[in-house]
Parts: sequence; structure tokens; C-alpha cells
Amino acid sequence: MFRDTLGEACARCGWRVHAFVLMGNHYHLLLETPEANLVAGMQWLQETYTKRFNVRHKEWGHLSPTEEIKESTRKRRRAESKNIIRNELSQTSNSGEST
Repeated sequence: MFRDTLGEACARCGWRVHAFVLMGNHYHLLLETPEANLVAGMQWLQETYTKRFNVRHKEWGHLSPTEEIKESTRKRRRAESKNIIRNELSQTSNSGEST
């Protein structure tokens, strides 16, 4: 869900994602922003992801780094992060690119 929402934000804002990782209670992005729209784009990303997360998990309110996340959600996000890293590494090795 996060990856799809981030993809939409990139399409809307013209961003290029160089790397990202989902942590247990936050995320990190390495973005290139050709236009001066980082604040507006991040606001859209955070609001949209929060709404979608809350609908999916039947929760309400803000998501924040200090919020305690249920253990099942924490495990799922950890697994998603590992899969993202694995996918990125396999794509790099399959394409013959070097880092």
C-alpha cells in the first residue's frame, strides 16, 4: 500500500525515488524533486497514506513515529521492507548495473 501511494505521489509531483525503506514506525526516502514541490507532495503522501492505512486497518487518527503500532503491523512492515530491499538488489544484479 505504501509503495503504491508513493508511486502516485511521484506521478503527481514528478519525483524520482532513488531509495526508500519502511521501518517499524516510519519511513526514509531518497528523492529527487525537479520542481519545488517537496512540502506539498509530502503532505499529500502522508495524508493519503494515513487515510488508506486507517481504512484498511479500521483505525483512525494520525500516524506518527511516536505512535505504537500493533505487533502484526510491525511484522508485516518489516517483511515488506525486506522484500523491497531484496527486489531492489535482484533488479540491480539482473540488469548488470554496478553501484
